Amino acid sequence: MLLAAAAMVWFFPWCRSIAALPAVPDSLPAAMVYLLIHSRKTWWNGAAGTLAVSFMGTILGFALAVLLTLQRTVELSRRDSALLKIVKTAGRRLEMLYMAVIRGTPMMVQACIIYYSGFAAAKALMPGASITERVQFNEIPPHVEYSFTQKGRDLMPVFYAMMNWDFAYDEENEAIEKP
Repeated sequence: MLLAAAAMVWFFPWCRSIAALPAVPDSLPAAMVYLLIHSRKTWWNGAAGTLAVSFMGTILGFALAVLLTLQRTVELSRRDSALLKIVKTAGRRLEMLYMAVIRGTPMMVQACIIYYSGFAAAKALMPGASITERVQFNEIPPHVEYSFTQKGRDLMPVFYAMMNWDFAYDEENEAIEKP
């Protein structure tokens, strides 16, 4: 009860004062509150996109599970044609590979593989656009840090200008989008 009273007396007025600022403040907590308030549509769109991707992943995972279950129940017989035997054997091997790699790998390791292969793919597709650099430390467990290169730091005013432009026209955009 005391915490709720403190929030109403101090935190909410502080948030209102941060929201009234003309630009992003320098301190991290104030900047976080400012960005959260001024880009709430972006946050909601991101949450909706995340839920949509999660839903589609669940549907695809269920479909894959049904296919693998059906594959497990199918057995080779002597009456199968040569082509059907090849398809059943290939399906069985894919199912075994799936069980060994995907089901046998912890989810966090899968996320790391996707994350780092995504960075590697982006670097391979855009070799001249090196706005980030990767520093690998020879430690166990492996430790890697990413930071901006001078090119990336030179782009920061552009990102801030785009963000401030969005904040300046945010109310106008909301008025246009409402019916």
